[in-house]
Amino acid sequence: MLKKFSSIIIILMIIVLFSCGNKNENSEAGDSVKSSGKYPEAVQAMKKMINIQERYLKNLQSANNSKDAAKAIGEYVDEFSVISSEIENLSAKYPELNDENISDPEIESLTKKLEDLAEKTAT
Repeated sequence: MLKKFSSIIIILMIIVLFSCGNKNENSEAGDSVKSSGKYPEAVQAMKKMINIQERYLKNLQSANNSKDAAKAIGEYVDEFSVISSEIENLSAKYPELNDENISDPEIESLTKKLEDLAEKTAT
């Protein structure tokens, strides 16, 4: 179980790296940020990842016993397994998203949110 959880954290970190932009934006994922519209699929995938992580953290925090915790982790692994192939495809489609100098306010905002969630997930 710990091995699966560690694998998910590593996958999450890779996803954050692939979706990184300028990390100076302090907006949250739900904020109304003007988007260039250039990466709508990447934005949708990032929002899915945020939802998966938020649901996982909520389920894990509300777990009353080890069985509930294991169920939360299993659901998290299953959901990330589904989205990981989508992320890989988007990374190939938009290789410029790997560039630190990418300037898309929505991507930047979502990246910040993913980084915050990754930190919470790791702890």
